[in-house]
Amino acid sequence: MQVSSRHIDTWLTLQSNLGRAPNTIAAYSFALRDYQQFCSDQNTCVDIASREQVSQYVRNLLDRRVSKSKGISSSLFANATIRQRITVVRLFYDYLIEEGLRTTNPVRRGNQFNNRNRRDIRAIVPIQHKMPWIPNQEEWQRLLAEAQGMSLRNRLMLTLAYDGGLRREELCLLNTKAKRDRIVPYSASTGQLLL
Repeated sequence: MQVSSRHIDTWLTLQSNLGRAPNTIAAYSFALRDYQQFCSDQNTCVDIASREQVSQYVRNLLDRRVSKSKGISSSLFANATIRQRITVVRLFYDYLIEEGLRTTNPVRRGNQFNNRNRRDIRAIVPIQHKMPWIPNQEEWQRLLAEAQGMSLRNRLMLTLAYDGGLRREELCLLNTKAKRDRIVPYSASTGQLLL
């Protein structure tokens, strides 16, 4: 296990030297140490792990419970967390290949395209696309009742966001320092709030 630890430490130092943010380095370190522990529990060295070990690690992540406060563990890892950990492991194996320490990467790349722009290879952990939340009639009525008690500014922001389909960041950047023009459609009732 010392050889793996040395390679992990070297790769993390390289990432830091390349200017990766401290939080990114911390996330990389956490992911690799977790993978290293998993491999150790399976009596396998990270440096020589195969696709089989990687698939077992994915299964472990999919089944593992997340520790919550007060020692209670209830929910599973989020899909994005699992994808992030697998990406870090893939990047580490890319480094080992570049250094001549491996010839293949046991973590295949997903979502590659063939010459017809169709997906040829599926990702190890597919991306989950969640449908947007749309309030029902009762929820809309509660929102509108709550908005009536808000300041004029907040009511205007709410109606502009609704009319223009703006995200919070887009709404806050309507009046930018870059002085870029932005056309945002709005309804007659929103126009009344602008007056």
